[in-house]
Amino acid sequence: MDDLANRTEQITLNDSSKCLESKSSPDLAPFVASHLEVVYSSLKALPGVDFFRDIQHETTNDGSNNGVVDPLASLAALREYMASPASSAMGPVKQQNYSAPISDYFISSSHNTYLTGNQLYSDSDASAYTNVLLNGCRCVEIDVWDGERSSESASADDTSSSSSDSISERKIKQGSKRERLKSMAKRHSRLGSMSTKLGGLIGRKSSPEDVPLDSSAPVDPATEVPPPPEPQVLHGHTLTKGTTFRDVCYAIRDSAFVTSDLPVIVSLEVHASLEQQQAMVEIMEEAWKGMLVEVTPEKEATDPLPAPEDLKRKILIKVKYVAPTSEDKNEETPEGNGDELEALKQHANQGDLSSTDDKPSDAPPKKPSKILEALSRLAIFTKGFHFSHFEQPGNYSD
Repeated sequence: MDDLANRTEQITLNDSSKCLESKSSPDLAPFVASHLEVVYSSLKALPGVDFFRDIQHETTNDGSNNGVVDPLASLAALREYMASPASSAMGPVKQQNYSAPISDYFISSSHNTYLTGNQLYSDSDASAYTNVLLNGCRCVEIDVWDGERSSESASADDTSSSSSDSISERKIKQGSKRERLKSMAKRHSRLGSMSTKLGGLIGRKSSPEDVPLDSSAPVDPATEVPPPPEPQVLHGHTLTKGTTFRDVCYAIRDSAFVTSDLPVIVSLEVHASLEQQQAMVEIMEEAWKGMLVEVTPEKEATDPLPAPEDLKRKILIKVKYVAPTSEDKNEETPEGNGDELEALKQHANQGDLSSTDDKPSDAPPKKPSKILEALSRLAIFTKGFHFSHFEQPGNYSD
């Protein structure tokens, strides 16, 4: 009887440790398994320790720890716990509230997104935008510069390999270009003199310009006008190689909302001419059709800013703000160059006044805007302003 009584002290109703030991142990690296043995021994030596509360500092509303067996029940239990998703350092994604104005949220942003390496001599590639957007970035940057024609860009790529070869090649190309222009000029002059003589012989009174051009005549490739260059994306004043603005826009379109449907902000740093900016507008409206926020007076006057849940799967363009001119408020100006036309008009009016009045004007002439108004109007909720002082409107958000 005494022997049976002593054995009852070893009987327990919790047989989870034996069940765990009977299971196949998780496949752990030898150094991890040995380290867990040391951890298990040190924790078991502590009196009255609760693994979840005292070691992991985890708390649950019901105190059940989601049904997970106590990892300190046995060494096998600790191994099983460390190999399970319950021990992951990354917690489950919590449901977020996206009903507040978009200005109330932090955003994952990227600087010089287009670069694939360092800031001085790496390549620019549209795939860089795909990488950051698929990893959760919601704000990307594009530095836009004037594009080069195909011949110029090809020569630029050749010059980057060798400075000595580039100088000689440039001289050869410039010399051949000059020779080609000279030959074209001589050819045109000979044709002009021959037409004049023929016109005199047959008594033609009309000028040579009246002769209709033969549309079936072959076009000389040397005289054919090449297509206009498209804007380039690169890090200015460095040795970085550029990529086309079009490729970047289509890369953003294809990967912007793959992992998240929250809005994407495209921050434009514009160094391009007004003509190239017009090309930028056309490319963005083509590539991001249906993704841009429609420009309406009602949306421009939205206060407070809309919530992220109201801008899902939308691309917001951030660019420097240009105030519309008085003429643009009443009617549209051609190609959106309202600021430039207004500056020319003011300059002309000041010229008329100076002829009648010798007194200098107090107000300086308005400088033409460096940002095309058609481009600036695409920025509705993300307009860029120059900071001057803390009291200016827009510096604080309620």
